Amino acid sequence: MGQLVPAKRTILTDDALLHAFDEAWGPEMGGVPSHQTIAVLAAQVRLETGMTYCWNWNVGNYKKYGTWDWQRLKTTEVVDGHSIDIVDDFAVFPDLATGVQMFIRAQSTSRWKDAWDAAMKGDPVAYAQGLGEPPLPYYTGSVKNYTAGVTRYFAYYLAILGGASQPRPPDISDLKVAFLMPDLDPIDPYADTQPPTPRNV
Repeated sequence: MGQLVPAKRTILTDDALLHAFDEAWGPEMGGVPSHQTIAVLAAQVRLETGMTYCWNWNVGNYKKYGTWDWQRLKTTEVVDGHSIDIVDDFAVFPDLATGVQMFIRAQSTSRWKDAWDAAMKGDPVAYAQGLGEPPLPYYTGSVKNYTAGVTRYFAYYLAILGGASQPRPPDISDLKVAFLMPDLDPIDPYADTQPPTPRNV
């Protein structure tokens, strides 16, 4: 059985993330993915984590499940049209390879079938919209903003995979993305972990 562990920041890089997708794809899915498919999935990871707000290699911000260890993080959910701050438990993975492997495994389940089908077609718009569909949406925020973020990062990663020299990441400051942060309740045994300064991007 898993246990509660400290929230540890695990910074991502584009090269490492794309390499992890490449390495995990064969064992998980078989074959070779298209550049468009990897660009769609990498775009969502970057939108979810900002690359610097990834905790314990949970690249998809998946909630606690199975026998994995977990960490306690603050997040923002939209409930009945209102944004509320909550504390929830999120899965912990030992390394980037495992985090990406579990990301692929979770996304390819029937829970988000429409989104996964869109990712296989390299369609970032249908992918992001599919993740937001009820009854079990991946995210609770604006579908319009989430789709815009995935689409912008999709173009960025497609440029990298196509061999472009040092493409610039897109500006998503207008989308007001809120990243996960460690919960530092004074009664938490891991309250000595200091978080970075929160920011919207």
